[in-house]
Amino acid sequence: YVEQKGMEMDLEVVSAKHQAAFMLEALRQMRKDEHDLDEKLTGGEGEGDDQETTRGALFGPAIDADSGEIGDIPDCFEPPVNLETICLEINLPVGYRRLRKSLLYNSKFISEAILTDALKYTEIDQEPWNIHKEYIGLEDAEDGVDASQFIGAKMKYQYLMPKSAFVHANMAYEDVELIAYNDYFFTIKKTIRNPDVPFGRTFSTWSQITIYNEGRNSCRMVCSCQANFHNGPPMVARQIKSAMRTGTAEVSVLTGEMICKYADIYE
Repeated sequence: YVEQKGMEMDLEVVSAKHQAAFMLEALRQMRKDEHDLDEKLTGGEGEGDDQETTRGALFGPAIDADSGEIGDIPDCFEPPVNLETICLEINLPVGYRRLRKSLLYNSKFISEAILTDALKYTEIDQEPWNIHKEYIGLEDAEDGVDASQFIGAKMKYQYLMPKSAFVHANMAYEDVELIAYNDYFFTIKKTIRNPDVPFGRTFSTWSQITIYNEGRNSCRMVCSCQANFHNGPPMVARQIKSAMRTGTAEVSVLTGEMICKYADIYE
């Protein structure tokens, strides 16, 4: 297993956009099959494909510090261990600080490009970071501000997820914690609850994203997930885990696609 994983890690991703597009196409086919099933069950009319649109330069300008080389991660920084299942590992054609600012400081990219446009969520509400909200994600640390103090910061989202062939539209509640932050990588861990779906009060989804600085205006994103059963796994735990992995993989791939989509749009 170790040898196999080592070989996989050595494979070079020639084009992040092509990689994301390939995985997205597979998930689009899954959604199409689900949509066709939904039409058969409900007799509803399908909606046309969305037009390719953007919301402008949500990533802002290029950041000079992103263009240089990046050395090895110092021993004093240790990336968090991935969760049980790795959903996606992909190289991204965008500078580390530029992406970090878009994901952690300017919430418009998440709320508009990802949650609204890509995932079709509605009734989105966000609570900002509970500490250091004016500093987390900035390209350079402000004088007198210790970035290590950002670790442990928390924020919240809630949103209405659209109905599918298997569940009705339902509210999701997302607690986000920043568990690593430096100029080499940062990690956010999410706890997501969907109390109104079947067995929704018995489990939550843990979802983790680590972004690594690869230098030369590129990053590597690793997304992982794990089911958290509050009082031990129920009889349908296997089905819950399968649905959780599929859903988290779709969110991860769409996130990667939207990052690639906006990476080339500058102010």
